Amino acid sequence: MGLSALLHSQRGLSLIEVLIAIVVFSVGLLGAARLIVEQHQLEQESGFRATATLMAEDLLERVKLEDADVDRYLGDYEFADAGASPDDDEGVEAPDGLRDWAATWVRRHALPGAKVCSRKVSTGDGTGSEIGVTVVWRSRLEMTPPDDLPTCVSTRDSRQQQRWVELTTWAAAI
Repeated sequence: MGLSALLHSQRGLSLIEVLIAIVVFSVGLLGAARLIVEQHQLEQESGFRATATLMAEDLLERVKLEDADVDRYLGDYEFADAGASPDDDEGVEAPDGLRDWAATWVRRHALPGAKVCSRKVSTGDGTGSEIGVTVVWRSRLEMTPPDDLPTCVSTRDSRQQQRWVELTTWAAAI
């Protein structure tokens, strides 16, 4: 086989190598884009969890400050849709203190599809009671819920998209 025949059979080989390199590079770019999207979703989830924790802590602090009238803050409150104003909750049954607390957080559009439940939890030793607060919100990411869900979560639909934070604190002899 002569030199010209050998060169003739090698034509196009560089083009195929370049095309394969482009395909491999494109797959890598798609993988990187997917990682960025997942990172953004997880950042958002982390922000929602931090906000829910702040909301629960804020409500618990209000309860501790007004331990003579704790019942003003005990009950369930489901936030209106994201575009609603605090005045749109006329049909919501909730104590005044809980409604006032919720109104401050509704104005901030804190969490999507939020619900808060606050309850007395007896310590059983007669030294006082604990107050438990559960803040629930909707997530875009689905997860398999555990078998033992808080009541505030289990009463809602689409449990796979629910996230929650549950905090408890001692609140004097109430």
